[in-house]
Amino acid sequence: MFGICEEAPIGTELPGPESWADLHAALLSFATFSVDRRELSDAEAVLLLQARQRLVNHLMAERSADIVEVCRRTGAMDEPGEFDALEVACALTLTRRKSEAEVDLAFGLERLPNVFGALYAGEIDWLRARIIVEGLEHLDDATAAELAAVVLEDAPSLTTGKLAALIRRLCLAHDPDGAADRYRRSVEDRSVAAIANHDGTGFLHADRLPADRLHAAMGHIDALARRLGDDRTMEQKRVDVMLDLLSGRCHHLRSDGATGRVDVTVDLETLIGLADRPAEIPGWGPTIAEIARKALEADDSGRLRVKVHDADASVEVTARTPSAAQRRAVHHRRPRCCFPGCRMPARRSDLDHRVPHAVGGPTRVDNLVPLCRFHHRGRHGGRWSYVIDPDGTIVWTSPLGRTYPVDPRGP
Repeated sequence: MFGICEEAPIGTELPGPESWADLHAALLSFATFSVDRRELSDAEAVLLLQARQRLVNHLMAERSADIVEVCRRTGAMDEPGEFDALEVACALTLTRRKSEAEVDLAFGLERLPNVFGALYAGEIDWLRARIIVEGLEHLDDATAAELAAVVLEDAPSLTTGKLAALIRRLCLAHDPDGAADRYRRSVEDRSVAAIANHDGTGFLHADRLPADRLHAAMGHIDALARRLGDDRTMEQKRVDVMLDLLSGRCHHLRSDGATGRVDVTVDLETLIGLADRPAEIPGWGPTIAEIARKALEADDSGRLRVKVHDADASVEVTARTPSAAQRRAVHHRRPRCCFPGCRMPARRSDLDHRVPHAVGGPTRVDNLVPLCRFHHRGRHGGRWSYVIDPDGTIVWTSPLGRTYPVDPRGP
């Protein structure tokens, strides 16, 4: 129905200088083709959106190749030199940092032809291409291409967060010692800065923080915020709690033993040192096994809680509210909200009865699905529905009749 222009055959005569303006106008016309959207069916409207995005992806791949060619003409070979991004900066009216980032990514795509090919075919977008290139940049060419091929099998159907998590998991599994070294070196460069926004407010930028301590801190902030009984939104409470804690004005905050707890899931062999597979922090994704092993060390804070892979709890109860054992079993089977693209940890989500309890649905692990509060409301009030396939895949159906599968154990 909607296609992408084929590349001109070898030997095709390119337009002369006097025709470049016409070529630009023709390309612009093609890129901005339009249809009467009011005449489309629901399914066709979604297809049009997808087709136009695919065209944008294709053009971004061509733009990347153009950037490499311009840099080659200024002297760059396998990688850009110090001043090769200047021409790109001037031609596209970019800042120095932005142009250097664009040039680095363009050469990264040339290094990984399979990723460039997926972008050229419109299968992935510019942002996904960047995540893949940057996520594999520390690997040698052969290994990077090999892992990129694995990533590209699922990349078109993954959100950027899940794609980044998948790449981290693959890199951790490929070279766990190297990943641990990179993690430690990165933590050594941790930093924090207060930066002004254009409207006079500001934001706090903390970078390269240890994953376990970051999640413990967020858990503590969240626990304190939930104890505040006023009309502020939950997000406003979290920000105010953070500022009060950091500025020393925390005498009014009742902790009541509230601490930031971090659940780390890991297999038993890795926990006791017989293997070195990635651990998992729900809502964050894969991390180095060393974080899970910290829980075996003497630590009275209770900050880390390791969850070793265990069996399902299939006990059924008659009450609507699941038992603690059932909650743990559901969280293990499905560690995140099961709506497409959502990564909210299951322990901070509602447990939805797949078959509603009001019509006889049992309170049993295989009938419970974690959904964050927003997507839980969307299921019951937004005309979304789902079914669970025998392999555990959750298939959602949108109000427009489109289906979206979710792998509950995916990245």
